[in-house]
Amino acid sequence: MTELKGANPFISAEDLASLQQADRPVVILAVVSDAQDDKPLRIEGAIDVVLASELAGPGGGTQGARPLPAVADLQQAARRWGLNDDTIVVTYDNGSGFAAARAWWTLTWAGARHVHILDGGLAAWTLLGLPVSRQHPAPPAQGDIVLTTGHLPVLDADGAFRLAGKNKLFDARTEDVFARGHIPGAINASASRSRATDRRLLPHDDLRATLSDDFGDRAEIGVYCGSGVSAAYQIAALAALGRPAALYPGSWSAWSADPHRPVQIGTFQKRAG
Repeated sequence: MTELKGANPFISAEDLASLQQADRPVVILAVVSDAQDDKPLRIEGAIDVVLASELAGPGGGTQGARPLPAVADLQQAARRWGLNDDTIVVTYDNGSGFAAARAWWTLTWAGARHVHILDGGLAAWTLLGLPVSRQHPAPPAQGDIVLTTGHLPVLDADGAFRLAGKNKLFDARTEDVFARGHIPGAINASASRSRATDRRLLPHDDLRATLSDDFGDRAEIGVYCGSGVSAAYQIAALAALGRPAALYPGSWSAWSADPHRPVQIGTFQKRAG
């Protein structure tokens, strides 16, 4: 029987298939940007979860584009997805894996205990010839999971600025986007550097070397991006190495909406050390 390894947020397609064959209580969540009227290819049985409306609250202004959802709303949605306290949850998306990481982060922040990101997403699953479908599954039985906040560290704008002043705030956007404007003192550490070309997480030794180059040996670090999505992937990559990091959910979309917040332009920065 497959056992999940420690606190690693990532799970391989092979291990997910083994969990299903062992009849473990697994729910697979396909994270989509909006409600799907068409029928894209999906892992058989996967339940759609909408990033904008189910994994985030109403956005705008200094709340940012993807603020955290109210925990009562998230719990209601999680129960609708069939989640119980002992459910193993596996998230994936059909793209970069960043949206799946935001699902992992949000559910873990709210106290779900067994949440994982499918490493390599749908492509890794289909490469093994595992079951896929274009049909939405029948609604699952209502779950009874209880969610509460505060199980992962969170930063507000002031907290992010404080860490930036200590060279402990990292921007997970690409370098070119970072250069167009970022929180003063932030260090660029693009989440894309943590993935291989097949969109899987880098092998352990390569990941350790990459994240050591980007983050050094700092403790008490924070990560942000455009709207708290790619930053969630970078936090998951750090967690795979046993390194905690706080998320600034509002991220650049919240920071840049406040005319009183300073902005730094360009790529010069103090590298991790």
